[in-house]
Amino acid sequence: MGAIAEQTVEAVKKVVECFKDKKFSFSDITLAVRTACEITECFAGLSGVEKKAFAVEVIGKAYREVDVDLPWIPEPFETWIEEVILKSLVPPLIDLIVDCTKGKVAVNQG
Repeated sequence: MGAIAEQTVEAVKKVVECFKDKKFSFSDITLAVRTACEITECFAGLSGVEKKAFAVEVIGKAYREVDVDLPWIPEPFETWIEEVILKSLVPPLIDLIVDCTKGKVAVNQG
């Protein structure tokens, strides 16, 4: 297994730990995104775009490893919700975290 593959496996393990009892909860997404972003900071040779893509990939793999069962939603829609989370929610959360670390978010300024 190559170094990148090993790093991906380890990153996925750490992100899976963000999901309580290895079951999916929407409230765990922010911790998973934060953890993935912290992990990507260890990769000095990657650009910001590459780090973001890696974080999204890791979160997607972790999401698929946890027991995602949304009992109030019919089965076909669970796949759609996964798409919404991974393509519409996670990338903007990553952008928000990056903006916060760069001081671009005016919170508690007054």
